[in-house]
Amino acid sequence: MSPEECGALVSRAAAVGWKPSPMAPLQMGHRSRFDDAELASTIFERLRPYCPAVHLRRRLLGLTPTFRFIKYAVGASVSPHPDTSGGDKHTPVGDPNCSLFTCLLYLNDGYEGCETCLLPSPGSAPPPADAADDGWPRVCEARGVAVPPRAGRVLVFEHDILHACPPLRAGEKLVVRVDLCYEDVDLDGKRLPHPFRDSTLAPPPGARVPSAGGKKAFAKLLGGRKKESVADRIRKQLEADAAAKRRRDAFPRPAFSREGLAGRAAVVTGASAGIGAALAEALAVDLGMVVTMAPAKPKTSKKKQAKFVIDCWQPVEDSVLDAATFEKFLRDSIKVGGKAGNLGDSVTLSVDKAKVVVAAELPFAKRYLKYLTKKYLKKQQLRDYLHVIATNKTTYEMRYFSINSEGDDEA
Repeated sequence: MSPEECGALVSRAAAVGWKPSPMAPLQMGHRSRFDDAELASTIFERLRPYCPAVHLRRRLLGLTPTFRFIKYAVGASVSPHPDTSGGDKHTPVGDPNCSLFTCLLYLNDGYEGCETCLLPSPGSAPPPADAADDGWPRVCEARGVAVPPRAGRVLVFEHDILHACPPLRAGEKLVVRVDLCYEDVDLDGKRLPHPFRDSTLAPPPGARVPSAGGKKAFAKLLGGRKKESVADRIRKQLEADAAAKRRRDAFPRPAFSREGLAGRAAVVTGASAGIGAALAEALAVDLGMVVTMAPAKPKTSKKKQAKFVIDCWQPVEDSVLDAATFEKFLRDSIKVGGKAGNLGDSVTLSVDKAKVVVAAELPFAKRYLKYLTKKYLKKQQLRDYLHVIATNKTTYEMRYFSINSEGDDEA
């Protein structure tokens, strides 16, 4: 988001008013919230191209319409915890759904401390040599992956990723949270359980919510039980989170890596194997982020490569086309990871006389080269004279169209 958009959100939150966080001492700070389905839809359209359309066999729906702001003053912090669903405002559209990802939008920068730190689950990493490294707040510096703050940045991570914020040393930190939601049925229409539902904010599973009656009706729904205090709700939720974490930790999880995080943020996935590193990278594209995700067992096998050739001897021999210029066009146009010109070690190009040779890591579509070649010919206004013919499985050749000379004498 732009600085102006961040400032507008902060002004709206201030107009609603700030209240002390009910989650203290787990979360220290002040909160504000408002609902805006139109704004949620606008932000979702910016994120949609980079979000997995299907995750854990659930289809993507949208963002929660409730914007939950948190303002931290000097000394405020957030203890290690996973997230739960969006609670009483978890429905972004008319369809039943569940939230799977937390989206943190940073509204300011320039403060010191209180960085969002992603922490390894006890089941995903061996215990530290020094037990004090697991103590609070030292664990953030010793074992956490800190996300450098930058106004307008968004950090997207699965709810079950353990995270925390060490005490704020100077300045003021402002963030707003929304959730990324998916259908509550799988691709075959089978209803799925809600993995991160906050049971203290929602009726029991399968219960029928009365259409009217307010607090009395809800009390009747809960069997006449007395309203729980905030402390009771927090204690129960922490116990439920701990039990859920123990169940999740029973399965292998990717470990965190610090590599490549200097001055950038990260989109990280945890226990859920359904998203994979490629989809996590898609979430990060164009958001100025880098994905850091260490596999449980590093692969030692080398990636397979294929070599493709585009033979331009006819137009080059007639001085109609320059092979070096064509090679530069391909170098600037081929996309890797969704970005043009981002070849790295994945794709290499060279010119051999009148041939352009492309070596690429598989998978790489040969037809993609044909598409770019035709695009180049059109750009050079040669499309009416040259076409691209496949001579074998790895080679294309530029050839002139056959021109029928009949009728040349008509004039």
